[in-house]
Amino acid sequence: GGGGGNAGVGGTSGPDSRGTTISGSSTTITHVLGTPGGSSGEAGASSAGGNGLFLYRNITISGDELRVTFDAQAFGASGASGVGAAAPGASGTAGAEGVAGRDGQDGGLALAEIAGLNLTAAEQLNLFIRLSAAGNLGGAGGSGGSPGKGQVSETVTDLTIGASSGFATTTWAGGTDGGDGGAGGTAVARIRDSVIEGGAGADSVFIQLSASGGTGGRGGAGSPGIPSSSEIVNGITTTVIGAAPGASGRDGAHGLAAVRIVDTQISLGDGNDSLTLEFSTDGLGPNRLLLRGNTFDGGSGVDTLQLPGAGVGGLANSLNAVVNVRDGTLRLGGGGPNTMSGFESFRGTRSDDRFIDGAGDQTYVGNGGDDTF
Repeated sequence: GGGGGNAGVGGTSGPDSRGTTISGSSTTITHVLGTPGGSSGEAGASSAGGNGLFLYRNITISGDELRVTFDAQAFGASGASGVGAAAPGASGTAGAEGVAGRDGQDGGLALAEIAGLNLTAAEQLNLFIRLSAAGNLGGAGGSGGSPGKGQVSETVTDLTIGASSGFATTTWAGGTDGGDGGAGGTAVARIRDSVIEGGAGADSVFIQLSASGGTGGRGGAGSPGIPSSSEIVNGITTTVIGAAPGASGRDGAHGLAAVRIVDTQISLGDGNDSLTLEFSTDGLGPNRLLLRGNTFDGGSGVDTLQLPGAGVGGLANSLNAVVNVRDGTLRLGGGGPNTMSGFESFRGTRSDDRFIDGAGDQTYVGNGGDDTF
């Protein structure tokens, strides 16, 4: 996906002030009274990153001996940064505020998908599927524009003795806030609504799905605070009425990431076949891995189901499986149920799996973790 366009910078305000000097035979009085200048122009909005889509849809493949590869990598683009127009307010009895930073925009969606696949091998099937999706950065929030200042002063000079008295008061406008960072891009790798059928020979089906959400953009810094102060120098009292800093924008959320196989049938037919399912995602929440409504059938022969690597939340191998031969079901990471039959050899994840035996002869390999048989 293509990157979002950056925000335009707002125009600065125009300063304005007015001064008056009254001269007498022995005294000069000078007044300065600021008057408001033009307001600062608004910064233009930025745009979100474009979506990156890699889609295999409604494909039918059939033949005797098939070797098929689906290899897709989808990347969403980064969201554009907001811009804080560093536009000070004009001079005046109280300065005008600068322009607040604009929000950064969200990273684009990354989607790698197989949907509506119908694949049938009469003799032998070697199928390799690798779907990877990566969301990109959210745009950074813009910094708050610097505030303006106003000034009022009066100076009285006694020409006979060369002494002066008076005051000069500078008042700063309040701080302006930084913009919020955009959310990182969402990433989804999925297979849905598909049918895969092996043949009479030794079939091999390998499926690897991975998704990584984009990092949220940093919130923009608020305008800096101005300290207050007062001092008398050569008879002139100089006072600064400061301003509190603007609030920093919030950081954007990490992008969602999910891997899914739903409503899909994989039947391996005759022969000694193998089915390997491997998942990885840094997403959070209950839908980070969704394996639901599927049918996995090993057919006749000595067939193997392997779950070698399954990791979520940035922790490798953190998904556990429940392989239930007695009831003919498979659950992975809490998802399911999925129908499972015709497998005689099982290799679990590297997490804490549970294996429930049933009729017939089966072989189980825990493959790491604190497994229960």
